[in-house]
Amino acid sequence: MPVDGDLAAELTLVIMRNKSVHASYKRGFPTARLPHNAESFAPVNNIGILPEDTSIVFFVLKKKDTKAVYFNSDGEGANTYRLMFNALKRYNLSSSLLAKILHLFDDTIDELVMIDDHNYELRTANKKKVISDNELVHYLSSGTTKGLLLYVTVIASLEYGFDLIIDEIENHFHKTLVENIINLYKDKSVNKHNATLYFSTHYCELLDLFNRQDNIWVCRADKKISAENMYENFNIRTELSKSRQFYNDAFKTAVNYEDLMNMYYTLHEADITKFVDIADEKIREHFKDTNLKRIRSSYGCTQAELAKRSGVTLRSIQMYEQRNKDINKASADALYRISKVLGCSMESLLEK
Repeated sequence: MPVDGDLAAELTLVIMRNKSVHASYKRGFPTARLPHNAESFAPVNNIGILPEDTSIVFFVLKKKDTKAVYFNSDGEGANTYRLMFNALKRYNLSSSLLAKILHLFDDTIDELVMIDDHNYELRTANKKKVISDNELVHYLSSGTTKGLLLYVTVIASLEYGFDLIIDEIENHFHKTLVENIINLYKDKSVNKHNATLYFSTHYCELLDLFNRQDNIWVCRADKKISAENMYENFNIRTELSKSRQFYNDAFKTAVNYEDLMNMYYTLHEADITKFVDIADEKIREHFKDTNLKRIRSSYGCTQAELAKRSGVTLRSIQMYEQRNKDINKASADALYRISKVLGCSMESLLEK
């Protein structure tokens, strides 16, 4: 700025929105006073080189817009609830909406109210109590905790039209919930502002929800990580479902069980239990969920539904799935009740 006291300096401003320059503005004002808004600036087209009496260019955003949000599937721990209530406030979403989302994941909870950044009031049919965020993260299942923040973010995305990026969308959620989220973005009567959902998944059945041929990419990690378009880089048989072709290893992404079994020959002189332990470790790396969670999710049953139908407490089911409680030490009666609801054997629920 010039330092000539009473002389007016010209300030050039560029108004940007949606990453593109729409117009430039400039106006004279005393050097002692800076403007607090851009309403009275006159537009200037084809600004070119800045005039000598203009010393700085400002980029002015008339409003602060969210363009995209990344959802961390690994979770935010006890911080999740603060982030969720901040999102409700920022995007003007009602508390009644939160109650509906809560009921979706855990129908035993009527309301969750924020007292301060680290304390909340939890209301159920019989009582209400004040609980800290560190206690709440252990009281609720990990799926419920992540689901609360995810659905609030999804609704905000659809309301305001910003994009949502989710890595491993199925992490801690069963397939029906994931399908519901995808269908919300596909439904133009719901997604009126053209928000886009970007996600990665290990649920190959989700591929069958899409009719388009340009929006599915297959990621592989050989010497380097690569992403290839399903229809440009692979010979796709349109008469077969995408998930079936995935299981047929059309995309070269299946677990290499041959390599896994070849370990036996390397360890043939060792005790067979050593091979079993190594094989079990490899399988666990690929299938991170417990057998109970995997079977329950495939069956399409929520934790609350399983608890109600089996008579096993919801907290026990949550702790079994989080590996906070060893299901191998569960009573035979509990295993029998769960297996009867899910239509599986008692042995298949155990962690080998």
